[in-house]
Amino acid sequence: NASEVLADLVLDASESLSRKTIALGSGDDYLIVGDALIASSGLSDLISGGTGSDKLSVTFAGATTVSPTLSSFETIDLSFNGDSALDFSKTSDLNILNILNSSAGVSLENVPFDLSKINVSESQTGAWLISYEDNASSRVNLNWSNDTGSAVTVTSLVFDEVQSLSLTADGADDVVLTTLSLDSDDTKLIGFTNTDDGNLTISSAAQLETFDAVTGISLTATEGGNISLGSAALDFGISDAPKLSTITLVASQTGSVELGSIGTGTAVEDLQSISLSSSGANINLGSIISSNTGTFSSAISSSATVSVGELNLQNPGTSFVVTGSGTLDPITFSNEAYATMNLSDLVTDATISFVNANKGVNIVSGSGNDTITLGLGVDVATGNDGSNVFVVNNGSTGLTAGTADTITDFQFGTDKLKLGLAGDATVDTGNYVENPAGVEDYSTALSAANAALNTLNNTSAATELYAFEYDSNLGYLFIDIDSDGAADDLIILSGVESTTISAGDIIA
Repeated sequence: NASEVLADLVLDASESLSRKTIALGSGDDYLIVGDALIASSGLSDLISGGTGSDKLSVTFAGATTVSPTLSSFETIDLSFNGDSALDFSKTSDLNILNILNSSAGVSLENVPFDLSKINVSESQTGAWLISYEDNASSRVNLNWSNDTGSAVTVTSLVFDEVQSLSLTADGADDVVLTTLSLDSDDTKLIGFTNTDDGNLTISSAAQLETFDAVTGISLTATEGGNISLGSAALDFGISDAPKLSTITLVASQTGSVELGSIGTGTAVEDLQSISLSSSGANINLGSIISSNTGTFSSAISSSATVSVGELNLQNPGTSFVVTGSGTLDPITFSNEAYATMNLSDLVTDATISFVNANKGVNIVSGSGNDTITLGLGVDVATGNDGSNVFVVNNGSTGLTAGTADTITDFQFGTDKLKLGLAGDATVDTGNYVENPAGVEDYSTALSAANAALNTLNNTSAATELYAFEYDSNLGYLFIDIDSDGAADDLIILSGVESTTISAGDIIA
């Protein structure tokens, strides 16, 4: 009993193997109990730190589970060197938990709901379980510093009764979490941040399967260290995240960010926001399967590359915006796409394909040499600057003025139409013809085109035929996809007339 002592005390009770009752005073006290906490059924050590700012040091050596009665210790230092567990069900007033050098996995049970700050440092290993008290809905802030000179690998990290998890890596050396398991009913928000030069790698070779309640994922690198959750390259990611609403990935100038595939087991129900931003390092996002989706935005600096896996959107998204001077790897939509897609502020080459999209897309490309594959809906494409290629597959555009795809700024001799068979204007044998004189409107254009296609069909052996007509506002490129002398498809070219298009603008 030192409850009346005013001075700061340093006490070592690590050799006291019997039941202990310790009361400390008003100083900032430091109590070392080592591996001496008792594990007898129905009994516990009774230890109070008093009114000062107090610290307790525990080092587990063997295989035991202890449940001491602890009060008024603001900080606890823990080391696990045996298969032990610390039960916090009779602990109060704890603010900070430090996990120090350990040679065995960490096991914490019934952690108080209001303990949010956990610091991890030095060498660590093994399988970890951090379980909060029932219905805790805790918000955990885990700060992991590895400055050991070598990588630290934990075979598994499991959290239970946690509402949100924030993990910050701020060491010079790597931290590897082989697998991560969350509370599938309660964990809604996860945020991983790397603020130093060591890499933070989480479950790069195993699927993550307990993200059922997660609504938001945030990965941020602020310095030279990389951060990865799953592996986009190896197609490991989060198989079930039906409630996921937001994805935020931020790469620093030299620290890259990677997030593996999403929704391969259970599709995301409503992914409202995907935000990717890089100051120089690469961002790699895996494939995504989502029923509904909202917006996609990406800002890419000059030295960065943003890669996104196949996007399987069951319903169209709202908007897709990419800006910057970095590289956007080819984007493929296997199902629907975004209703509006704006790359006008992207200065590098881009390749976008939404060939299977049934709903119309309004797309504006950037100043690079872009390749745009249009879909099955009524699409409107603006190429902007650069030498652009517009890919239109047979049957993907309508034949009427209201169902045909439109290219608003086709540049003669610069842009190309990739239609499956190159245009050939050779007299008597070619597959392309244009009317040098304008027509009144779409209706007369269709009639004139069908007559021209019928003539071509009698002279050309080509499997696909093209006839161009124009009126005072629009150019009409009619396509006979089966070479039977009648138009099947139409591409509308705003402002184009016979002198601003030629057979050479059509490529295979």
